[in-house]
Amino acid sequence: MITNFTYCHVDVPGYQQFAKEIYKRLPKSFYESRHGFWMLPQIFFQGIPGFRAAIEKFGLWENLEQIALIVNHPNRTLEEFPIHTDLANLAPLALNLPVYNCDDENIYTGFYQPIRELNKSEVTHGSTTDAKLYAVYPEHLMKEVDRYYLIKPVIMNTLHPHTVINPTKRLRLGLTVRWVDDCLEKWLKTNGFKFDKV
Repeated sequence: MITNFTYCHVDVPGYQQFAKEIYKRLPKSFYESRHGFWMLPQIFFQGIPGFRAAIEKFGLWENLEQIALIVNHPNRTLEEFPIHTDLANLAPLALNLPVYNCDDENIYTGFYQPIRELNKSEVTHGSTTDAKLYAVYPEHLMKEVDRYYLIKPVIMNTLHPHTVINPTKRLRLGLTVRWVDDCLEKWLKTNGFKFDKV
């Protein structure tokens, strides 16, 4: 597990145009329901000029495991989207891109640490829509240690407890890109980032 890295902003040429085109293509049902996570097939991105080339700056298209829309509803509570780590069988780093309403500095991704060592019984699986994919942490035993605003693309560590805070009346949409291999870790190291693994 990567222990001393939460996120870093990265340059993805053309991401503003990608965001406009992705938003135009989305069915309204994707963001009108309370569901917060929608897988998008690779064919969805065909015809978006430069999208594949921009993504392949970080890893091979053929090694993509998922591209998904993350829907952060207005006034979303921690009960609906609690502090969690991702448990899916994926590499721990994700590339996240802004899609819609990502310029609001009241909406952010927070990273957390326990205020004391947690018992196994205090970390649960079952408070999210796809419970088997997440470990959920008790809010009252966590403290925020870092945060980012999705005003531009980021690489983030999904094994560090995190959640999105949206206290506003605005919907926010982001895109998350995950690979089966450790290409993002290699990209970070190539670009001078250092972190520990345990």
